[in-house]
Amino acid sequence: MPWYLKLLADARIMDAAGDEGGEAGGGAVSGEGAPGGEAPANEGGEAPANEGGEKLSDREAKLLKETMQRKERIRELEAQVQAFGDVTPDQIKSLLEAEAARKAEEANREKADLEARGEFDRLKEMMANEHQLALSAKDQELNELREINASLVKNLEEMTVGADFGNSKFIADELLLTPSKARVVYGQHFDVKDGKVVGYDKPAGAKDRTVLVGGDGKPLSFDDALRKIVAADPDRDSLIRAKAKPGAGSAQPEAGAPEKPVAAGVGRISVGLASLSSD
Repeated sequence: MPWYLKLLADARIMDAAGDEGGEAGGGAVSGEGAPGGEAPANEGGEAPANEGGEKLSDREAKLLKETMQRKERIRELEAQVQAFGDVTPDQIKSLLEAEAARKAEEANREKADLEARGEFDRLKEMMANEHQLALSAKDQELNELREINASLVKNLEEMTVGADFGNSKFIADELLLTPSKARVVYGQHFDVKDGKVVGYDKPAGAKDRTVLVGGDGKPLSFDDALRKIVAADPDRDSLIRAKAKPGAGSAQPEAGAPEKPVAAGVGRISVGLASLSSD
């Protein structure tokens, strides 16, 4: 039996018990079902009477009123419980508890999502900062390596190209330039390749730059390469020493006397100095 029918049955049993109590107190009461749950009155406004025509006592009238009120509550309860069908109170309780648990779980999940999102943002920010620090460290390391490499290249050039200019017999015997100035003018024509100084027909950075080689296809020696480079210079006549033949009227300088300076290619020296300073 559904729970609400059992509840109604219990209510009717109580109602029956109330009716029996009314009979015990003076017999069955009349006027049952009067609206408003009030004890009905006879014509003329007199108090209701029992089956014997006697007026009800106060106790009987009170019992009648309580009985009518119980019946009214039963009718209201019947209308309410019929809306639930065969649902039991335990089932309703379970549904309410399940809904409360669902809402609590949803709130906890939203809270966890917010916390997780906040942690992710902090983690992302921390990773970005660490990445930036790593990039800065790499940039600093790269700059240091570049400085070291530039220093090594400079030292290598000093020990190779610089040494060849300083020890050049061609410069000492045939040019009016000192080794340092000759290097300023023609140093860009030489590079170190495979540990050896190699001469080129054009300075560094020029298009179609070619290694100067001999008849055997091998790179020329330093002096031979420099001689060929000077020979192709438009200012070569002002750079090469004059070779006067001895004899009458010759103006041979005295031994140990400094030679009279000859105007060198000022333009080329200026260009060489500018390129050297740019390095």
